[in-house]
Amino acid sequence: MNKQEITNIISQLIALGEDQDELNYWLQIYDDLPEDKQGLLYVNLKQELENLQKI
Repeated sequence: MNKQEITNIISQLIALGEDQDELNYWLQIYDDLPEDKQGLLYVNLKQELENLQKI
């Protein structure tokens, strides 16, 4: 997982109607998060994307 993957997921979430301001906030602070929190953010965003794609 890297910032490019997070950026791609966030772009897809925004395209599906998720809050752009909130997602951009997470993208802005991503580099400042500890590695374990970066991983958790990735998992959460990926899960949210998968859930939205099922609808």
